[in-house]
Amino acid sequence: LFATDHDTIKEHIDMLERVGLVPRGIDPLPCAHFRSLHQQGIDQANREQTVVYVDVGCRYTTIAFGRKGQLCFVKQIAVGAERFDEVIADKLGVDKLEAHALRLKLQTQRDDHEMVSPGNSVTSVCRHRALEASDSSPVLEHSTYQTLIDGIRSVAGELAHELSRCLRYYTVTFRGQRIRHVALCGGGANEGMLLDVLRTQLGCDVH
Repeated sequence: LFATDHDTIKEHIDMLERVGLVPRGIDPLPCAHFRSLHQQGIDQANREQTVVYVDVGCRYTTIAFGRKGQLCFVKQIAVGAERFDEVIADKLGVDKLEAHALRLKLQTQRDDHEMVSPGNSVTSVCRHRALEASDSSPVLEHSTYQTLIDGIRSVAGELAHELSRCLRYYTVTFRGQRIRHVALCGGGANEGMLLDVLRTQLGCDVH
């Protein structure tokens, strides 16, 4: 059951109309994610398999299980991309804005290391992240680098643990339905180490 109050819906519609948009419908977040992602390029062979959509938002991560175009199971976890910055800020003794800038810088350095080879230029994503990072120093200090890595991995591990619990629950409740794919999306999906941790701990295809 999904429900909300009249004032929340009215405020949302008013916001859309103020920017010149015409509302066509309203969906709960998990349903909207499932429908839009399910329609994006899933081949016919995979439609028979259970696909898990994991949307890592700012404050919440929404997990939706779907099979044959039907939404089967939904769970929201009160851990999102903001949690990465909170943990880093606590470990380094800085505010969340500075923690976010440092995390962007770490992403840029990791992307530069992994994605740039001789004769190739940095991708547009890397250039965009480099512009976003407020700290212009070329390399993070080793202690800062390691603290960032440890903080991100701890939050990624927390998300992986919660997701693995959902996977176990689903496979027990819906017997015989194997999970083959996990699709990671949302703003938090840009955190490369999260993808690495999920691939390591979940034992299924994560992209």
